[in-house]
Amino acid sequence: MDGGGRVTAAITPIAGAEKVARLVLGMVERWYTGMSAEFREVDGAPGVVVLDAAGAVDSVLAFTVAEGGITRVDVVRNPEKLRHLSV
Repeated sequence: MDGGGRVTAAITPIAGAEKVARLVLGMVERWYTGMSAEFREVDGAPGVVVLDAAGAVDSVLAFTVAEGGITRVDVVRNPEKLRHLSV
C-alpha cells in the first residue's frame, strides 16, 4: 500500500487469500463508508477506483492476475499519486 506518509496505509505486504480478504473487508468497513467504486483498467490490468462522497479519487486498487486468479493487489492512497486521475 502506498499512502505516501499522508494517509493511512499498511506498511508490510499482506499475503494469502484469507489475510487479503480480511484486510479488504476491514478497509471497506473503516475507510470506504459512504464512498463508491468503479471497476476500471489500471495500468493495463483490472482495478478498482474508489471515489469519496464528493466524487474525488480516494484510492486505486490494481490487481495482478495470473492463472485465472488474483495474485497481487496494489493499493495506492497517496494523494500526490492520485492527483492526476479523474473519473
